[in-house]
Amino acid sequence: TKKRYFFSVIEKGEIYFAGIFNHWTDKATGEIVKTYAIITTEANELVTSVHDRMPVILDSKTADAWLNKNLSEEEAFDLLHPFPAENMEMTPAPKPPRKKQNTELDLPF
Repeated sequence: TKKRYFFSVIEKGEIYFAGIFNHWTDKATGEIVKTYAIITTEANELVTSVHDRMPVILDSKTADAWLNKNLSEEEAFDLLHPFPAENMEMTPAPKPPRKKQNTELDLPF
């Protein structure tokens, strides 16, 4: 019964999400594991009607700053704020397709 929405940035072009990435070696297998996460922040006025947080969206200027290896911790935290609501739009998303029931076999999916 929940409604679904698409959120987009009004100005067309590239958008960026702030994220972190690391890699480590699994001691049991010796395999290198790459991990990453998208950073979230409090929701702006548009998103807050649906959720209490949102991804940190960066424009090209702040994306360049985010990728700077010499960025201080304080400067990085200064970039982690909600994207301006007036630069975004929200539209209803279509309902997802219904899952078909498997009637021939008694499977759990």
